[in-house]
Amino acid sequence: MYVKNKTEYMRSAGWEVYVFSGLEGTVMLGGLMKYKDMIIPELDCYPDMISDRKKKQIIKLMMNIIDVSAPTEETIIIESNTLHMSCWAEMLAEKLRAKHYMFLLDEHFNYGEEYYDFIEFKYKRSETAVIKGDYIRALLKNRVKVDDPSRWQLNAFCTNVVEDIKDERFDHIGHDEFDCILCSLGRLNKSYIPNVAEGFEKFAAGNPDKKICCVFIGDQPVGYTPDMNKLIERKLSGLKNVTLLMMGYVYPIPESFLRQTDVAVAVSGSASVLWSYGVKTITMDVSDNQPIGVLGYTTKNNLNRDGETVCSLDIWLERIVNKNYLSDYIFEPKKMTDASKWFEKHMEFAEKSCREKEYYNMYGVRTRTFKKRLKKILICIFGVGGSHRIVSSFKNLFDR
Repeated sequence: MYVKNKTEYMRSAGWEVYVFSGLEGTVMLGGLMKYKDMIIPELDCYPDMISDRKKKQIIKLMMNIIDVSAPTEETIIIESNTLHMSCWAEMLAEKLRAKHYMFLLDEHFNYGEEYYDFIEFKYKRSETAVIKGDYIRALLKNRVKVDDPSRWQLNAFCTNVVEDIKDERFDHIGHDEFDCILCSLGRLNKSYIPNVAEGFEKFAAGNPDKKICCVFIGDQPVGYTPDMNKLIERKLSGLKNVTLLMMGYVYPIPESFLRQTDVAVAVSGSASVLWSYGVKTITMDVSDNQPIGVLGYTTKNNLNRDGETVCSLDIWLERIVNKNYLSDYIFEPKKMTDASKWFEKHMEFAEKSCREKEYYNMYGVRTRTFKKRLKKILICIFGVGGSHRIVSSFKNLFDR
């Protein structure tokens, strides 16, 4: 959703925009449909998993799609949103003599040691941004002293996902049928999701007299392991007083459903969506995967706790649903910000970064571990999709 909003902003400002991705599947956002032919599966891997010959072919393919020769007098800015995509973006930027900055949308950074020098190189050039300032320290593995983390923070506008529409999948959900409607909003491959399933399970088991509807909006990438859909179903589908609805990816989200939701669980942008609609939203700490508090009531933090007491999800649900706990608090609505102001700061960030054109040699990064070398061989033989399926089948032998 952030990428869709960013492309619309850039086009409105007169830029030509191209969106490359490695994630295969159905394109659900209409604004991104025009880029479906720019999905290149190899981009879902770090480049060191791909042969040098194939890397050069992929870079040439992207240049042909953009239809810009190198070098060029045109102003070209490349933004990358994940660590593996930033590696590809650096190679493309070097060919086009373009400005490349990383705006990483993740909360966790798991990468091989062979990529640290590249990340530090981009940091020293002021070409690295994160969604929360403190994350820059984690990205750099705390090896570099960062005096002002807020300097490296940008905002990702992605909360405009709700519309006043009819959706037959949600039409039958209401308080006339259930005593309590609980919702989890966000991708299922987030690390806190198992705790959500367990929290819903414990709350439902402790309230057998209540008819509870548990709604999960979101899914996980193709080939991701473990299968969170099965884990959630294993936890909740056997409870007699629970109706479990696995909605998968939903866009747009019907406003009428949010108005009927008793309690929701989410983090980051998804949590902000719920907060802006006045939904009682328990936000989770992305470091320890435990609840922080209720947005607008007991906390304003939607990524990490700042002194809030740790308390399990089922206890929070018990407090909110059965004990009227939040009546002691005054709700503070979510402050809405003009998205264009955020995107202007993105452009300022790129403008303030190092002006000298210099690029990291991504071809010099080599796979170091046996597991990665084996995976590279599998990709060469079976392709990215086939290798992912094999890796998923032998999860204990590989690092995904």
